[in-house]
Amino acid sequence: MLKIETTVVKMEGLAARAEPFPEVDAEFHRLLFEPLANDLLMNLMGVFWKVYRKIHMEIGTGGWTWSIQRANTVPFTMPW
Repeated sequence: MLKIETTVVKMEGLAARAEPFPEVDAEFHRLLFEPLANDLLMNLMGVFWKVYRKIHMEIGTGGWTWSIQRANTVPFTMPW
């Protein structure tokens, strides 16, 4: 759990500086779902982040920046 908490702290710092953090977000989700040992889920997440990066590089963010405050409004419970 410590790795996830460290990743959250990184995301909070980047969000506070209004910096995008897709790589740290991807790492957070990898750490979150890795204990499930679900290869299909991990592969789908890998595809998602590849597509995200490609779109981001081609069209940019369009002014969109992720907000850690927005992320904190999503109800969350660990799936295990």
